Amino acid sequence: MRVKWIALLAAGAALGGLGATWWSSSHAAVRRAAVAPEDRAALEDIRTRTQVLAAVQAAANLQARPAGDPAPSTKVEEPVVVVPPARRPTAEEMEREAAAAQAAQALRIEQHRAERRDDAWASTMETTIDTAIRGSANAGLGKYEGAECRSQTCLVSFSWASLEEARSDIRAMMGRTVSLPCATSLVLPADDGTAGRIKAPVYLDCATERHADLSASR
Repeated sequence: MRVKWIALLAAGAALGGLGATWWSSSHAAVRRAAVAPEDRAALEDIRTRTQVLAAVQAAANLQARPAGDPAPSTKVEEPVVVVPPARRPTAEEMEREAAAAQAAQALRIEQHRAERRDDAWASTMETTIDTAIRGSANAGLGKYEGAECRSQTCLVSFSWASLEEARSDIRAMMGRTVSLPCATSLVLPADDGTAGRIKAPVYLDCATERHADLSASR
């Protein structure tokens, strides 16, 4: 089984009601280091230059000092590196990010619906999805309402009693879809203040695995 989840953004909680998003890929998760590699290289260069300059200065002082004077210290002080804290996005920036996520998900769904249906693959994949989700050890809070596949993408329908419940169900949703051989994304709707059940499809992009299967069959 491949580890697929590379990003999880609970935007709804962070933005105070703008929505929530996750996206997965077929690659393992990579955490961002506190200091980027190029910054570490630059700091190492500064450290090396500092040491060389200090050694040259110490040699010059040794030649210039009168006889009998104690040798000056050659201790090199490490440069002090201050990493500023990450800037918190403004409310406007978070709103734009949430809107962009909604638009991107809407485009994926539109493209899925325009995709032709390969009955053989779609029927098999729908059965696979149904078995994986109904057999998941962590059923989560979302109500599974079925899957619809085309030729390389699928939409898996879920609903929740409220937007708050949907946001709290993100981790369980990851567990219910992690066994599927597809990249996965979910964008919860924005909080418009209305009550009632919340519906949102999980989008599955199975193109990579689908193309691998087609190549192997030739």
